[in-house]
Amino acid sequence: MATLPNHDQLMEALAKCELFHTLSKSHLAALLPILKPVEYEAGKILFRKGELGDSLYILVLGSAGVFDDVDSPQAKPIYVYQPGGTFGHIALFTGGLRSLGAKAVTECTIIHLKREELFELMKADFEIAKVVVQKLAERIIELTPKYVSDPASK
Repeated sequence: MATLPNHDQLMEALAKCELFHTLSKSHLAALLPILKPVEYEAGKILFRKGELGDSLYILVLGSAGVFDDVDSPQAKPIYVYQPGGTFGHIALFTGGLRSLGAKAVTECTIIHLKREELFELMKADFEIAKVVVQKLAERIIELTPKYVSDPASK
């Protein structure tokens, strides 16, 4: 496996991250102390559908996919994330259960951002809170048509 990312690589990953890319360098740097980069081998399960969601995941290297059933060898990914992609938003913010499972599609490095640590940072820094809430709202709007049926089509 590759070595874990250094400070500059983490800053670059955050700058490319769809959730944080609009933040200034100083705001990105404020995130560094709460990040936990982890390496995964291809096929490693990150989390399962129905598990409690307490982390946001930011893909740094490689690819990871979300699946309805990560344990099924025949399962095809619903979506495959590339570097800069983030997943785990909904359960992270609701404190609820994961709506899908995720696993490494290739060898990858993923940053874990724990719920309580992110909330503490959001409480301390309004700009970070504003960007996170805005991006989450955009994500919900983007995903809503995929999960809500059109009443007119019934």
